[in-house]
Amino acid sequence: MSWRVHILPYMEEGALYDEFHLDEPWDSEHNIKLLNRMPPSYSHPDHPELTTTTLFRAPDAEGSVLNANEKQTISTIEDGTSRTVLVLLVGAEKATPWTKPGGIEVDFDNVAKSLGVTEKQVSIMYGDLSVGSIDISIPAENWRHLIHAADGN
Repeated sequence: MSWRVHILPYMEEGALYDEFHLDEPWDSEHNIKLLNRMPPSYSHPDHPELTTTTLFRAPDAEGSVLNANEKQTISTIEDGTSRTVLVLLVGAEKATPWTKPGGIEVDFDNVAKSLGVTEKQVSIMYGDLSVGSIDISIPAENWRHLIHAADGN
């Protein structure tokens, strides 16, 4: 399951969370029926047509907090939760089913293209759950530092 499913109990969606069969794939016969019950928190006002897919994606890169290959906890975010990116707002072409696991691969040489973003700024959520925006054209090394939870930068 996606991280978006696992945080449902913390956003007053515990009843929906309890309906998932967590021992089955996200797209199992049972779980796929819940796809059309996407919480409003995962919607974007500029894209009301996206009723089962979301633009809120976790970066999938070395050291990222929600990377599927490395389990992270608050204590492993050594660089500080207020300086580590958890979630990015991607362009509509990069939307994903909200229950589907996996992040979005970030091409540090062309972040805008890999995120499907055409604006000059990208909205982000940090590990402390604060939100903000960053200039999409910051250097690749800065993107790496923002996404990596424990690189000392």
